[in-house]
Amino acid sequence: FDEFGRVNLSHKELSGTWEENAANFKVGETVSGIIRSVESYGIFVELAPNLSGLAEYTDAVKEGDYAGIYIKSIIPDKMKFKLIIVDSFQAKYKKEKPKYFIKDNHIDYFRYSPEGAQKIIETVF
Repeated sequence: FDEFGRVNLSHKELSGTWEENAANFKVGETVSGIIRSVESYGIFVELAPNLSGLAEYTDAVKEGDYAGIYIKSIIPDKMKFKLIIVDSFQAKYKKEKPKYFIKDNHIDYFRYSPEGAQKIIETVF
């Protein structure tokens, strides 16, 4: 509850855990993604609504670009994807309906982090 007694909700919990999202990807695959942030140390690429990875820096992309991404490694205990940007382009695609992993009517607890992860990300309702 916030200071006015309102409940704030997000789609984060419904969009699945790190493991549920990561299960859709394999090392050595080339997949599509969206450039979400360009930093001096690397580029954050959204692979799924609840999953991002870090690619090596290049000045050839900008936020909002779509990209072909090669998955170099997946590190579950650190919840990290190491990526290589193969190509990038600008496009306007129709938004897809979100895929929800949780279909229950009630959630008491949600843990995003996989077992054995160095960092625990969880929500207690």
